[in-house]
Amino acid sequence: MTTEAERAFEALRGGDTPANAACYVTLTDLYFKTKNMAKAWKMFEQAKADGQLNLTIYAQMVRNLTYEGCLDDACRLFHEMSAAGFADLGISSLLVAKLCDAKQRQEALKVLHDPRPRFSENAKSCPISNFMTLIRCAGSLGVLDVAIEVFELCHQHHQNVDVLMYNNLVDACVICKQAHKAEQIFKKMSQKGIRPDSITFNTMIRAYAQNGDLEGAFSLLKSMESSGVQPNVVTFNSLVHAAVSNNRADEAWAVLPMMTHMGVAPDSVTFSSLITGIKQDKTGKSLERGFECFEHLRNLGIQPDEVFFNSLMDTCVHFGRLNKAEEVFKMMREAAIAPTAVTYSILMKGHGWNRDLESAMRVKEGMEAAGVAPNEVVYGCLADTALKVGCNEVAEELVEEMEGRGIKSNVVTYSLKIKLYSRQRNLQRALDVLDEMEARNLKPSAVTFNSLMDAVARCREMHHVPRLLRLIKKHGVKPDLITFSTICKGYCQVNDLPKAFETFEILQQQGHKPDEILMNSLLDGCARVGDIDKATQLVEQMKRLKLKMSNVTFSILVKAYSAAKDVDKAFNVLEQAKDAGVEPGKVIYTCLIQACTSNHQLGRALETFESMAKQGILPDGATFGAVIAGCVQEGSNDIGMKLVRQAMNSKVPLTTKTYALLDKALRRADGPEACKELTAIRAKWPADDRVRVNQRREAGY
Repeated sequence: MTTEAERAFEALRGGDTPANAACYVTLTDLYFKTKNMAKAWKMFEQAKADGQLNLTIYAQMVRNLTYEGCLDDACRLFHEMSAAGFADLGISSLLVAKLCDAKQRQEALKVLHDPRPRFSENAKSCPISNFMTLIRCAGSLGVLDVAIEVFELCHQHHQNVDVLMYNNLVDACVICKQAHKAEQIFKKMSQKGIRPDSITFNTMIRAYAQNGDLEGAFSLLKSMESSGVQPNVVTFNSLVHAAVSNNRADEAWAVLPMMTHMGVAPDSVTFSSLITGIKQDKTGKSLERGFECFEHLRNLGIQPDEVFFNSLMDTCVHFGRLNKAEEVFKMMREAAIAPTAVTYSILMKGHGWNRDLESAMRVKEGMEAAGVAPNEVVYGCLADTALKVGCNEVAEELVEEMEGRGIKSNVVTYSLKIKLYSRQRNLQRALDVLDEMEARNLKPSAVTFNSLMDAVARCREMHHVPRLLRLIKKHGVKPDLITFSTICKGYCQVNDLPKAFETFEILQQQGHKPDEILMNSLLDGCARVGDIDKATQLVEQMKRLKLKMSNVTFSILVKAYSAAKDVDKAFNVLEQAKDAGVEPGKVIYTCLIQACTSNHQLGRALETFESMAKQGILPDGATFGAVIAGCVQEGSNDIGMKLVRQAMNSKVPLTTKTYALLDKALRRADGPEACKELTAIRAKWPADDRVRVNQRREAGY
């Protein structure tokens, strides 16, 4: 059939009667139907050479290329046809929708921002559905001004704009986080005599919730009643979500009796949202409510879905109840609900919080055995855990495995890659990640830039900060407290205190309230350069700001006095801590011991060490290490060995550094024979280099 059509076409082209545009359209359409793309393109080029290109031929090519998934070619021809005066709103709406589906954001924006199709002559006769598609896409792409412009044009061309059109625009406002605009349009509907339906009210509940107006959201129930619109399960689910998102979980639970009163049965989504709200109870006592939701659903004869089980598992993990999460996982399987990559990633996250990389990797093995392929979220969870426990090589292997499987990184995994290169002190590779994201049209997040700032600080290359701040502005990302805290910390680590305090002033001017972590970083900077005056001023400022101070805060203050050679004032910090409601712990005492030893006061260091036991404060490896280092410094190796025996008897592991320091001192003083006992103790009680990290974690740092 194709061959006959081609012969007829060639006969026309070679005869007295030239082939018209309809002939090109017919044959091109035939080629597309038979999947002969090469001949379709050839026919298009022939039409162009014969001067037969028109709107119909262009539209046919772009439409078919779009449906075939050849979006790059479709975009190129779309812009060409618009430039040639053949702009078409229907083609524009189709192409934008398919680009959005394919997550080609930048290309979709280029097509959407082209005004020619909207103001073309054929736009006047386009069906409302094309305008609705453009509004939906504009909303999802975050360009509300375009959505409103399309709506106004539709109003000009179609007098019968109905509630569906208004619903699309209200939804676009909510997606673009312009709740006040949604309220304006909602009022305009009444003025125009457009009767809102349940979708309108449900969307407006989201708008009021976005504005933090929970009372306004709940008042819509009365408005629905007066308008004769019956609330449905989506209405009540929206109210539950509104309450939860505004940290008012109790009001979310109050929706359940309302549903009973209105004769609307809750569904799995209702309870999934309620379970999410349980996280707002810091005590974790509400966790049992989540399991009550499960029983409630069963009593209603409703089978909990995957989202419900995942929500309950995630809440268990949030409260550190991994054993409970594993129970839910078992319940999920018993209910014949197949766990997905999301389910497995929640379990991995739980093991990650426990810093248990081995168990997290076993979960990955289990999911692969079950036929569930790991995705970028799974690899992100595992890589994050590997980085937490210092297994940088494992993290790198996971990233390589992910990319080897053709799984593209998302914003989160890119941020983890930056963190990995930061740990490896490879700043250039970390910066290259940003270029890779830009090449893929992936917008970096605040987390991305914060990870890069951390890499710059770790690598002590603070000259990159101005460039990163310019990039943050270019990408429309707002620097947050973590951004500025990281910059302050970086400047403190290179002893550039003026720049650190300049950054501190900027963050306050931008409305950020300093937290304990930031103030501790600045305190540490003061301690490094021995600026006692600034350090004490910061402590007073923390009191004025009513910031919670911890053992870490006062331990840094001890370091500052130690650097200033004022050991007596360092010990006065004990009373300052108590006055602030902080009970001095091992981290402060360890710093006091270091203050004594660095100022050659070994006797006072030993007295401080002994006083810890009297107060019931158990020393750890870091504390023992500080005293032993002082003994080595003063040539008291015998006391150092005595402390090693005490640590072994107390089952307190020492660090590799402590063992090596004493070993070297003993060999230097008395020869290899003097190290026999130490070597035997080390063989029986190996080093553990996590003690310093553990001490800081216990102190809440």
